[in-house]
Amino acid sequence: MMQLSRMPGDDPAALIWALAATTAGFAVVATDVFWPSSLHLLQPLDQWTHELVVANLTPEFRADVADKVSAAVDDCQLRFAKSLHQS
Repeated sequence: MMQLSRMPGDDPAALIWALAATTAGFAVVATDVFWPSSLHLLQPLDQWTHELVVANLTPEFRADVADKVSAAVDDCQLRFAKSLHQS
C-alpha cells in the first residue's frame, strides 16, 4: 500500500501555531489602525503600498474592475429586490 506524505496542515500543533500567529497579527494591525492613541506605525507601509499599486494600474484595468464591481452591485441589488418580493 502506498504511503501518502503528510501535509503541513496535518500537524495539529502547527495548525494551532498558525492560527495563533494569524490572530496576533490581526490584533496588531487592528490596534494600530483603530486605537486612538496608537502611533500608527503601519501607516507609512500602507501609504507606500497604496502608491505602488495605484502607480502600476493601467486605466484599462481600473475601468475593467469598476465595470465588474458595478455589475456585481447591480446583481446584489436585483437579488435583494427579488427576495423582498418573494417574502
